[in-house]
Amino acid sequence: MNDKISSVVGCMCEIKTMDNELLAVGKISAYKKEDKSLEIVPCEGDEMPTAQYSTKVKINVFSSNHGFLGLDGFVYIAHSSFWRLYDVYCFGENERRSYF
Repeated sequence: MNDKISSVVGCMCEIKTMDNELLAVGKISAYKKEDKSLEIVPCEGDEMPTAQYSTKVKINVFSSNHGFLGLDGFVYIAHSSFWRLYDVYCFGENERRSYF
């Protein structure tokens, strides 16, 4: 599954709480396979909101080449210019959104 995560660097994503509240929209800028960390930057000059360290979040990644990919992880750094998440795990792909 790490290969799937590596393939979506540069894609748009939504960051949500575990209760599906939208926290931010951003772009995946980097993925480090060795420590399973993901870096997300804001879109179009926006700022990222603050978040508490170790907050568990869901990341919905949308890619024209790979479809939908569902990830989760924990907040490590929540700065206005980027977020870094650790212990990122892939839990779903190619969800059938037409059924909603």
